[in-house]
Amino acid sequence: MNRDVGVLVTSYDGYADIWPIAAELFKRFWPDRPWPMYWMSNGAQVPSMALPISLPEVHRTEWGHNVAVAVERIPEPSFLLWVEEILLLSPIPTEVFIEAAEIMRTHARIGIVSLSRYY
Repeated sequence: MNRDVGVLVTSYDGYADIWPIAAELFKRFWPDRPWPMYWMSNGAQVPSMALPISLPEVHRTEWGHNVAVAVERIPEPSFLLWVEEILLLSPIPTEVFIEAAEIMRTHARIGIVSLSRYY
């Protein structure tokens, strides 16, 4: 597995009921994901496909602080931010994400690459 990008799934235990669904959709629609996945929680067991980043439960106005702490715990120099409420509904084009990571790696002035499509 490539170790220059980590995938951070930002969540908290209040959403744990949808984690199995999100994990199943990742397995189905992104089986060739080349990077390790980290799953932010407050201590609940995260899907087995991800490494847990356990943080204390905070008031919703402080959730952004927990995201910042989670980012600091990812050992890879770059990360893909994924909010678990965004459920995959079609296959992920891995080559596009690898190309985006390569753009960041080879162009030091680029700090963010955003890929999105709204239907």
